[in-house]
Amino acid sequence: MLNYHLDKEYRKFLLEEQVQNNGRLYFNIAYKILGNAEASEDVCQKAFLKAWDNLETIRNMSTIKSWISKVIVNEAFQIVRRRKIADKVFNKYSGDFAEDDNTNNQIELKPVIREALSQLSEPMRTIVVLRAMQKMPGREVAAALDCSESKVSRLFYEGLEKLREFLSS
Repeated sequence: MLNYHLDKEYRKFLLEEQVQNNGRLYFNIAYKILGNAEASEDVCQKAFLKAWDNLETIRNMSTIKSWISKVIVNEAFQIVRRRKIADKVFNKYSGDFAEDDNTNNQIELKPVIREALSQLSEPMRTIVVLRAMQKMPGREVAAALDCSESKVSRLFYEGLEKLREFLSS
């Protein structure tokens, strides 16, 4: 239990060393689950930030490698679950979207979809429309709305879940 009492600077050093020495391993773990390099980098970043934020509470620094690996696996599977929800919602209701043939390529929504979207907060609605209906990548949405990619991702999947609940009732 002596490990628990390591000073903060040494704990920071051990974490930084762990990230440098095993960063590729962590990325590969995420990539094998997600199959997407960008999402894998995001998952690793979240795991490293969680480790940094919890540096004081990690009891045994010798287990930091497995601790970070577990966080990466959990974060990656959370993204997989969110993707499945998104796919279900938009596959089930894809017939409710009709593209207009005008030059603006605007999307005309059926009333039930319009009503469901109106139940979302403004930022959430904007993100869902840009990501799901306009097929804009999360990074571009974040840049357009001047917010973090993680916020875009969180609001997108929360919005999809709320749409699913509204449309299924």
